[in-house]
Amino acid sequence: DQGDHFIWPSSLALANLLNRAPETVCGKRVIELGASHGLVSMTAAALNAAEVVATDQASVMQYLQANIDRNPHVSVRAEVLQWGQEVPHQAPSPLSGEWDVILGSDLTFHKASFLPLLHTLSSLASPSTHVILMHDDDSVPGGHRLRKSFFHDVAPTYFSVEELSAASTLDASFSDPTIHIYSLRLLQSAPSIILASPPTVLAPSVKLSPGREEVGTLADMLAHFSQPASSPAQQVNPKPSTLN
Repeated sequence: DQGDHFIWPSSLALANLLNRAPETVCGKRVIELGASHGLVSMTAAALNAAEVVATDQASVMQYLQANIDRNPHVSVRAEVLQWGQEVPHQAPSPLSGEWDVILGSDLTFHKASFLPLLHTLSSLASPSTHVILMHDDDSVPGGHRLRKSFFHDVAPTYFSVEELSAASTLDASFSDPTIHIYSLRLLQSAPSIILASPPTVLAPSVKLSPGREEVGTLADMLAHFSQPASSPAQQVNPKPSTLN
């Protein structure tokens, strides 16, 4: 049922972050996990990323590709990628090679998917790869506990993890006390992740907001959601927001 679909708020915030700091992706190879409708990937492409690949589950591809097709001025390739499965590293696979930046928004809401997600991140990343993940505590009940479990307890075994200040990194209309931004880099000494069983499809299905059942252009999606925030932006963490 497509009527209950919506675009996740943290993906809008991540697109805004890129717009404010275009050097994060400009001239770089960028891959997005859980791309949903592709807003973040298309934003990266519009900011002159050298290459952009948007990945998600097979069931999402029709929506993702439809949005890419509606935005011919940006170059984005859509590819199926199941977390936890081996990532093909040899050409001609579009997932092969070194990635400069990995992007993701609202990927951390199922504990059972934490290790498959980290497995995929570590398979795609090198120690020089910049991983930027966004998390909105309000996206699901108990979202703040899941965020702390992933970013504070599980991920630091494999990645260095730094939380950035949403208030100083995002425009006020995209910032909210529930939005959290994390910068990760693969540890040189990161242990291998061995999954006990085949990965399960647990990520939330692709979403459209009520009344937004049709796909639209990149400008439409950003403009539709760029209304002032209902509450003043608050600084989540007073660390400097260094994205490079």
